[in-house]
Amino acid sequence: MFETKKSTAFLALLLVVSAMALTPIYIQGAQRNKTTSSPPAISSISPTSVTAGGASFTLTVNGSSFDNNSKVLWNGNTLSSTYISDTQITASIDASLITAAGTVQISVYNPGRSGGTSNVVSFMIGAAPTPPPTTTTTTTTTTTTTSPLAITTTSLPSGSAGTAYSAALSATGGTSPYAWAAGSGLPPGLSLASNGTLSGTPTTGGSYSFPVQVKDSAATTASQTLSVNIAASTTTTTTTTTTTTTTSPLGISTSSIPGGTQGTAYSASLAATGGSTPYSWSVSSGALPPGITLASSSGALSGTPTTSGSYSFIAQVKDSSGNVSTKTYSMSIAAGTVAAAPLAVTTTSLPAGTSGSPYSATLAASGGSTPYSWKITSYSFMPGGINISSSTGTLSGTTTQTGNFSCPVQVTDASGATAKQTFSLTIGTATTTTT
Repeated sequence: MFETKKSTAFLALLLVVSAMALTPIYIQGAQRNKTTSSPPAISSISPTSVTAGGASFTLTVNGSSFDNNSKVLWNGNTLSSTYISDTQITASIDASLITAAGTVQISVYNPGRSGGTSNVVSFMIGAAPTPPPTTTTTTTTTTTTTSPLAITTTSLPSGSAGTAYSAALSATGGTSPYAWAAGSGLPPGLSLASNGTLSGTPTTGGSYSFPVQVKDSAATTASQTLSVNIAASTTTTTTTTTTTTTTSPLGISTSSIPGGTQGTAYSASLAATGGSTPYSWSVSSGALPPGITLASSSGALSGTPTTSGSYSFIAQVKDSSGNVSTKTYSMSIAAGTVAAAPLAVTTTSLPAGTSGSPYSATLAASGGSTPYSWKITSYSFMPGGINISSSTGTLSGTTTQTGNFSCPVQVTDASGATAKQTFSLTIGTATTTTT
């Protein structure tokens, strides 16, 4: 009986030891498989700067929501990263990445549907000190300092829809060769090649603004927002005009104008006789149907009426000598179907912000079908810390960066239609007042 009790006690001891040995393994496994459901965020990095031409080093990134799959991004390029904890991750920085002075954008990326990209923190690469020149009787040493990388192209030539287009972008400084890339907002039909050539055949006229970026062989980057105007395709018609000098009184020869239908394009013209050309037309009294306009130079009535009803107005024509003639017209607009206006971003510019101070600006859209949903299409050229509300279109946050940035946004309506617009956003340096 004594032996049986000893055996039972020994077996119980073995079970306790086994459970204790297995418990750390389970806990460590749980730590390794730990994931997060919120995007990563960076609070600080160490070091924050190095000198160009230095040795390889380890960059420590502090923040939150890091996991085993988190990767440190160096100007958008993935670095070899080591997960320390959900608040710290390290990355190996090779000496080849810090050969030239410049500013590097540091961020953290968590892959997967529940991941995302963190805010951007700037890392400075300072210029290496220039050694004093060494002069001997037979040898002269000349030290050349590379100027900072910069885009020198400030404007682009205009183009025409349906006509082949080509323009070359240029940059100075840094270390060649250069590699070019463009953000969203290019005219349809145009593309930017890696060598900086903007070419293609534009298909749609309009004014376009888009961000471009150049990267040198040392991975230093420079960005700028460019604009280009594309004229709509036109058909040239040769018209022979015979000028007749007349002294007859100025008058309006159009006796009546046709009616229209709500939601259907309308077109009619008023004509004048006598007086001295050219003529100038206007509505002196009453009102045109909503959606219809009178062209001052030609007397053409055009547009798409939006409201049915009967309308009366007085048309006035003035000749080059100042003579005036008027006539009263009535126009009936029958009820019809009004098509929804196309979706468009109506905000034209963004207010400037200040580094370290809260920023807020609300974007607006029209047309399409509500509700709208907003997003930033690319954070590559955005100042870190500024985000957008998908439901209200409000840009807000606090950034520590300064400079001129590009803000590419997209709005989507309830039917899935989209409209895009790229804005210029200036973040200035905070002003300190000393008494």
